[in-house]
Amino acid sequence: PAGGHFAPWASGPRVCPGRKFARVEFVATISTLFRGARIEAEGVGKETKEATRRRV
Repeated sequence: PAGGHFAPWASGPRVCPGRKFARVEFVATISTLFRGARIEAEGVGKETKEATRRRV
C-alpha cells in the first residue's frame, strides 16, 4: 500500500500469520455474545410482521 495507508492483513511475504486465527476468534466472540439474544426485524411504517419477514 502507499505510504500512510493501513493494511491490517497485508499480502504476499508480509501476510499476517495470525489472520485465520483472528477471524475465527472474532466469529467465536460474536457467537458467544449473541447466543442468548433474540433478534427480530423491525417493520417499516405500518408493515405487518409477515411482510417484514418476507422482506428480510
